[in-house]
Amino acid sequence: MAVLLDTRGMSPAESADAIHATLTSPSAPASVLVTPGTHSVVEGWRIGAGINLLTTDTSGGLHMRRTARHLRTDAPERISLTLNTRGTCDARQFDTIVRREHELHLLDLTSGYDSRWRGSQAATAFLADTATPRPWATRWT
Repeated sequence: MAVLLDTRGMSPAESADAIHATLTSPSAPASVLVTPGTHSVVEGWRIGAGINLLTTDTSGGLHMRRTARHLRTDAPERISLTLNTRGTCDARQFDTIVRREHELHLLDLTSGYDSRWRGSQAATAFLADTATPRPWATRWT
């Protein structure tokens, strides 16, 4: 396990900046807005080539959006399978979906999306690059 971020000891402004920097990157640009005073702990594990597990525990509201402009910058062939372990998320991709505690949600990161957590939340996400060859993935015959 690698702790990627722990903002509990940061000022609100530092915490918001750090959450934004951790949840978006040049390889997966997105808009990230954080409710003032929100703190977060993000942990990540590299499972294999193009496969990662990410856990988040956030004390306040969080809004993530990936628009057509973000997709033109970079749209990696990646999916996210997320389990909400605390809180509710209104997610929009193709149609509106409300994720509640202990529900799974599949997100195609090659398309735009809009996700809003209005209060504290925790989730575990399995992220997989769909274009990365996997030597262990063989065709069953």
